[in-house]
Amino acid sequence: MSTYDPRTPLENGTVLRTMDGKTFHILRFTAASGNALLYAARLDGSALDVTLKEIFPAGCTRVDGLAADPALGAPDAPEAMRKSFYDRLARQAQKELEMSQRMRTGSLHALPHLEQLAVRALLRADGSPLCAAQDDAAPLPCSFLYLPTLNASQGFFLREMLDECAAYPHSAEHPFGAPEPEGPGVTAVPHVLTTLRLIRLTLEALQTLHKTAIHGDISLGNLFVDGDLHRTDGDPYSGVLRGVVFLDFGSARLLDVSGKKTAPILPTEDLYTTQAFCAPELQQGADSGEPFCLTPAADVYSVGVLLRFLLKKEAAAAWREWPARLAEELAPGKLYKTDVGHTAWPVLPELNALLRCAEEPDPAVRCTAQEMLEGINAILAKLNAPRFLLEENLSSPEDFVPHSRDEQLRQLEQKLQALVRPIFVSGWGGLGKTETVRAFLRQCKQKGRKVAFFSYEHSVRRTILDLQFSGYQYTPSRTSLTQEQQEEELYRQKLALLAGMGPDSVIVMDNFDSSSQTLFQMQREPAYRDLIELAGPHLIITTRFEPGGDPVKIGPLPEEMLLQLMRQYDTASPEDTLREIIRDVKGHTLTCYLIARCVGDAWGTLTAQKVLDALRKADLHTLPQEVPSDKDRRYTEATIYGHLKVLFDLTGMIGAYRAALCHTLLLPQGGLDATLFLRGEAPAEQAALRDLAAHGWVQRDAAANLLTIHPLIRELIWNELKPTAAEYDGFLQMIRQEDYLSTQEENSRAMRKLDLAQCVLSLPILPPSAGVAQACCITGFHDFKRGRRLESIRFYDRGLSIYRLLSAENPQCLYRYAAESGTIGFLMSATNEYQPRSAELLRQAVAIWKRLEQEQPGKYRVEYATACDNLGYQLSLSHDVATHREAEAVLREALAIRQQLYQQDPGRFRRDYAWTADNLGKVLTRDSGPFAEAEELLRTALQLREEMNRESGGKNISEVAWTCHNLGQLLAKKPEYAAEAEQCYRTSIRLRQKLEQLSPGTHAADTSWVMFWLAELLSHDPARHAETGELYCAALEIQQKVEQEHPGMFVLNIDRIRERYESFRNGIQ
Repeated sequence: MSTYDPRTPLENGTVLRTMDGKTFHILRFTAASGNALLYAARLDGSALDVTLKEIFPAGCTRVDGLAADPALGAPDAPEAMRKSFYDRLARQAQKELEMSQRMRTGSLHALPHLEQLAVRALLRADGSPLCAAQDDAAPLPCSFLYLPTLNASQGFFLREMLDECAAYPHSAEHPFGAPEPEGPGVTAVPHVLTTLRLIRLTLEALQTLHKTAIHGDISLGNLFVDGDLHRTDGDPYSGVLRGVVFLDFGSARLLDVSGKKTAPILPTEDLYTTQAFCAPELQQGADSGEPFCLTPAADVYSVGVLLRFLLKKEAAAAWREWPARLAEELAPGKLYKTDVGHTAWPVLPELNALLRCAEEPDPAVRCTAQEMLEGINAILAKLNAPRFLLEENLSSPEDFVPHSRDEQLRQLEQKLQALVRPIFVSGWGGLGKTETVRAFLRQCKQKGRKVAFFSYEHSVRRTILDLQFSGYQYTPSRTSLTQEQQEEELYRQKLALLAGMGPDSVIVMDNFDSSSQTLFQMQREPAYRDLIELAGPHLIITTRFEPGGDPVKIGPLPEEMLLQLMRQYDTASPEDTLREIIRDVKGHTLTCYLIARCVGDAWGTLTAQKVLDALRKADLHTLPQEVPSDKDRRYTEATIYGHLKVLFDLTGMIGAYRAALCHTLLLPQGGLDATLFLRGEAPAEQAALRDLAAHGWVQRDAAANLLTIHPLIRELIWNELKPTAAEYDGFLQMIRQEDYLSTQEENSRAMRKLDLAQCVLSLPILPPSAGVAQACCITGFHDFKRGRRLESIRFYDRGLSIYRLLSAENPQCLYRYAAESGTIGFLMSATNEYQPRSAELLRQAVAIWKRLEQEQPGKYRVEYATACDNLGYQLSLSHDVATHREAEAVLREALAIRQQLYQQDPGRFRRDYAWTADNLGKVLTRDSGPFAEAEELLRTALQLREEMNRESGGKNISEVAWTCHNLGQLLAKKPEYAAEAEQCYRTSIRLRQKLEQLSPGTHAADTSWVMFWLAELLSHDPARHAETGELYCAALEIQQKVEQEHPGMFVLNIDRIRERYESFRNGIQ
């Protein structure tokens, strides 16, 4: 058994002529096993390609076209030795022929060999003889087997899949292409889903084989995949994989009657295996000189090594470029993120655990094929689960009568099974469409389907953009994208997340209605087409329109059911009166429900009879006015709206009740957190809101603690109460309070607060005031900090535009405009994707403060210096020389001002002076500026920051760490300062790690950069290569983790670190 495979296959075009007159033309080499080489060939007279197997054990060489033991190449090699060798090959071929046919009887996953060929001559492609028999009666001493056709129409060899992966990017045309862009020196490996599904098929095939035998040589060259390299069948990650067939049976052994082990293998028997893939007990047994037995565990070990090979990039590189290194790369050991493709990162711990079990040295402890298969299936289940789940929103108010819509639920299930798309549910507003589809989703969930519910808001595109997927944060793919391009990218990503829910899931878009458009007009929106043509989940749409076709229709409930509903809340009113009310309101579910709630727990003396009298007294049929609604196409005060208005007037919505109802207009259809909403209410309004919820005007989902209102009630409030902007001052003041939003708050609670703030600021009646501008900027700031970048920019832009509008008459608004431009600009400078916008805003702030300072010298020099310093820092992040020159200029201007201020008042301006000295020193370092000046600036900054840190009891650690990092980068430029540079780097790492412990997730990215620069410094010292590699690896893993957990929130460059790490490793090798 050899460590790697130096065998040379026959050249393409070689011709084989057999003793019985067959002629084969070798088309290409396809695979190698421990015992043989495989070729695709053409048989004269046949329309199909065929497969030839040349018995050519590992370790042999080729002499005059034939396989030969290396010892036979000597001129004095005995003829007897030569004959013995070729007899051994012939016996091996005969054994394989018999074993393959025997295997086939027990497993469809074994490919039977058809015949052993007697070769008369080998010819080159040009027809010249390569080797020919000396005697017409005796064939050449070579052994070829003829196999059934194995070509692209039936499947592919693993070698071909790996070639596909390396040659093409992943796409629908190349489903096995590389799933990620690869940097220099990095070899592509298959998508982890492809690898796992392939291993699963191999294990399933192996279980059938193990009923009678073990294979003994499972490796890259011994598998043929029943599948298609260039088709996906709807699965973008695994192409078409149907099964696996075993090819080479030179090392196969039958199991004894117990089925647990083979018969003893004698020391004199030849073992032809692929060493890098074979189990250790096989090697140990062969070396022992004693008979030994193998168990099915030997094959499990080989499958584990095959899994490692398909996961590990360096193993693929060794196989292609440096075969002598393959066994080393496949040695058992933990895999790290740097070893595998990024698609394997989410399940890397599980993969390592599975490899440990499969590659256990002791076969008695090693996992079985079934246990390994279970492990593979568990990992696949984890990967196939949607990474970002859409909120289900399945809560149902108490007004849903059990079994009241059984027929509609049955129709929905039938249409789902018939693959109708979309399934429309239609009916007037307030009859129960929403609760019917929610009940259906609950049924679907019980059947194991994934479900989600969301409401239509203004347009399908806006609705999709506003969908909330748990754990998902948008990160622009390129820094150069405009805001419109980012929105389009976000839209496409959310469509993909919807599709990713899979075909066994159901989503509902509720309230697909408009008062200003027809259904036909709404369906012409491109996003509507995108949604209904989306591959993946079933789609249900509720609407008040008549959609045509065969929708599921929601009509009034039977009178008995409505009476049952009303009796849940009103047990005292006469039954006859309630029946009269049901008939007068035409069986409208929502109206019956509200009347029962109000009468059952009446405010004052409201009775069912009073409600009935008021309904009849209103003479509704004389009121023809049509009233638009977001939910219902059109209805009049004489029908649904009129009935609700009568009840609305009877309940006397004044005072605190009026205010609380007006505030409910802030509630989106998806609802808002009830506890936070109450915080914006005065005490009397809080009590009123609880009463309104108790009487059904406001709906409260107790489980999720969400408040909502029905669209019909929303319409009543707008039309009857006519709220003004002043009624929302309390909510605006709450948003502007310092303690309302905090960067230190738990994320889910902060998000709920931001949802409320966005609802307040989206109210159309708010005027452009300084208070609204301030609230917009506060909301934008915290949206940005929480990763909601597009929402942040939308609110910041609105706030800045209001300040700019008001600044013409109010100088304070101009100051706020400049200050907020600087704040958001500096915040954006910490991210990769918003650098251009950051520079734009910071330049804007500098221009305003400069103009103000010129108009009133000395008054605004503090603000002007701060703006210059922030802009200089942002520009210093660029790799463009001209941009660095601009950074140096503005930082020198800031330094001149801050140095003067520091000299005048050291206590007040020491920190500012240190910031600018540090920033300018960093710029001079990167620009190869004057070393002495940069050193003086950075040492001054470090001295000041260390003083402040001592005086503050450690509150300036972060700033000390920054300057240590920057000073280390400067000193590393000169060999004589290398030791001090290393000390600076290590101090920075230590301080940042301490800060990371205090505030997890905030300093990891900065730590990774210091590790990277320390690795760059140490890489020049051969004696410290081990430590250098560890630092590169640690920096890379930290950045990968940060990008995964906080996408887009920090300045990272994973590709650069990976490239430098690979370059370092290649340099060592």
